[in-house]
Amino acid sequence: MKFTPSKKILSGIIIVVVLVIAGIGIWYIQNQEQLKYTGPVEKITVAAANYLTGVLVYIAEDQKYFEKNGLDVTIKDYESGKAAGDAVINGEADISTSAGFVFVSHSFNHTDLRILGSVATKKVKELIDRKDKGITTINDLIGERLELQKRAVLSFFLEHF
Repeated sequence: MKFTPSKKILSGIIIVVVLVIAGIGIWYIQNQEQLKYTGPVEKITVAAANYLTGVLVYIAEDQKYFEKNGLDVTIKDYESGKAAGDAVINGEADISTSAGFVFVSHSFNHTDLRILGSVATKKVKELIDRKDKGITTINDLIGERLELQKRAVLSFFLEHF
């Protein structure tokens, strides 16, 4: 004999599961105040680069994640990850949003640097040519001088390009 649950039994099970999940959600929301950080407040300065991954710092600030975790954060804006990384090296900031390349380029002279987290994005890098200067293919760059920022990820990508 094969048992197939009736629609009433199946509906009842679904309703019970939904009520249990809703009850857990309500309990969690009511007890969030108890989970609030109560330790000492730590003041830090974050050097945030004005590019895709740097925006996460502003989202954390907007959502009050720093405050909820006992951090009084001052955010300083920088035009690039290299500039943000240099701010840490120069003592202007405690932490920065920089590419791994910036970290590695500084790590040889500053062995106390640490990576706290990583954000991965998929992005296509492009080289913009100057057709008015006769540059239409990569071969047109042979023998030409290019100006790049030292210890920046762009030099790494250009070498691979």
